[in-house]
Amino acid sequence: MIRNTRALARVQIPPRFAQTIRVEPSPLEKALYEKLSALVRDINVADGIRHRLLLRNLLEEAGSSPQAVSVTLSRLLQREDNLRLYEKEIEAIYHLGLSLKESSKNKTLLKLIETSPEKKIIFVKYLGTLKYIAEFLTSRKLPFALFHGQMDQRMKDEQIQSFRERQNILLTTEIGGEGRNLQFCHCMINYDLPWNPMRIEQRIGRIHRIGQEKEVLIYNLCAVESAEDYILEILDKKINMFEMVIGEIEMILGRIREERDFSEMVYDIWNLTSTEEREKRFGQLEDKLKRAKTGYQQTKALEEKLFGENYEL
Repeated sequence: MIRNTRALARVQIPPRFAQTIRVEPSPLEKALYEKLSALVRDINVADGIRHRLLLRNLLEEAGSSPQAVSVTLSRLLQREDNLRLYEKEIEAIYHLGLSLKESSKNKTLLKLIETSPEKKIIFVKYLGTLKYIAEFLTSRKLPFALFHGQMDQRMKDEQIQSFRERQNILLTTEIGGEGRNLQFCHCMINYDLPWNPMRIEQRIGRIHRIGQEKEVLIYNLCAVESAEDYILEILDKKINMFEMVIGEIEMILGRIREERDFSEMVYDIWNLTSTEEREKRFGQLEDKLKRAKTGYQQTKALEEKLFGENYEL
C-alpha cells in the first residue's frame, strides 16, 4: 500500500518546471575532475571500505566546485594514515584546484541572474562553494543575502528579511534553508546537486509548498560528463522527477532501495574503470527507476479506484 499524496496534490499548488543546464568545463576543470575520479577509484580498490564515505564526499565536492574539494584535500595532506601513500596525487590535485580562478558554472550562473530581475535562491551543499560564489557575486557588484547553518538565529532572521524586502538573490546552503518557508520566491538554482534525490526534493520544498502563488522554476547546473550529469539524465529526462507531485519520488525510490540507497549505487557505478561498463550500469539503474515509477503509478491508480476520493493514509 502506498502512502497517499493526493491530499497534498488536491491543494492548489502551482506546477513546477525544471531545466537542466549542462555546463562545458574548462580544460583545467575537466582535468581536476578526471584526476580526482581516478584517485578515488585507486583508493577504492585498495581500501574502499574504510574510506567509502570520504571518497564519495570528495566526488560530490568536486561536482560542487574546486574550492569545496580543495578544503578536504588540504585536510587529507595533514593526515597520518594509509592515505599518505597517495600524498603526491592528492597534493597535485589540491594545487590544480587552487589554480582555478574562474568557474564555467559561474558564467552560467551570471547569465541566469541577469536574465530576469525576479528573486532567486542559489542552493549549494558546501561552505567552500558558498564562499566562492559570495566572492564572485561581490566582484560583480551583485547584492545578495547570505544564509547558512553556522549563523546564529538573529543573523539568519536578518538575512531572510533582507531577501524578502530588498535583495533579489539568496545564497544558501541546504542546512541553512532547513525549516524556512521561502515561498515568496518562485525561482531556484541548484548550483550543485546532492546525489540523494530526497535532498534535492527538500531544497525544492522550500519554495514549492502551500502558499506558493506562482509557477516554480528550477535550474539545475552540472558539468558535462560528471556524475551529476548522469544523475540528472536519469532523474530529469527519464523519470521527470522535477514535475512529480510532492512525495512521489520518495515512493519510487522506496521501490528500488536494496541494501544501498540511490547515492551508494551511483558511487559504485562511478568507480567502475570502464566507461562502457559505467554507461551500461547507469542504463540499468535508469531501467530500475522506470519500472519503479510504473509500479507506483499502477498501485496508486488501483488504490484510488478501490478507495475513491475519501481514501487517506
